[in-house]
Amino acid sequence: MARASLIHTDPETGESFQTFAVGRPSGRNLFYLDEAELAARYRLVPKSKAKDWWNEEVARIPPFVTREVFILSGALIPIFRQIKNVKDAVTKIVRTTTDEGVRLVGLQIPKRTVKEIVRLFDCV
Repeated sequence: MARASLIHTDPETGESFQTFAVGRPSGRNLFYLDEAELAARYRLVPKSKAKDWWNEEVARIPPFVTREVFILSGALIPIFRQIKNVKDAVTKIVRTTTDEGVRLVGLQIPKRTVKEIVRLFDCV
């Protein structure tokens, strides 16, 4: 599905152009294309055909996705600089719900950095 998004300005030419947000039924992989890229990569299909395809794809999506993640949660601002200094600690802010129904917001950290972060705060 493509929806008109924001109008951008090319910094080199000063020309404005429309961008389109392209999404998939899973909600992942949202990306943006200009009109020329959109026309080159996709074709217009009747709404009924697109709706049928979309609904089939939605039916294939599992209701839940289970995966192991490592999240630091709580008062992170005082220690954020230390976490960012850990090698390969590419973090992102995430929100999730645990199996017990507890909602968490925190920093997702790569598995390969967990030991270093635990060592850094001596919280064995």
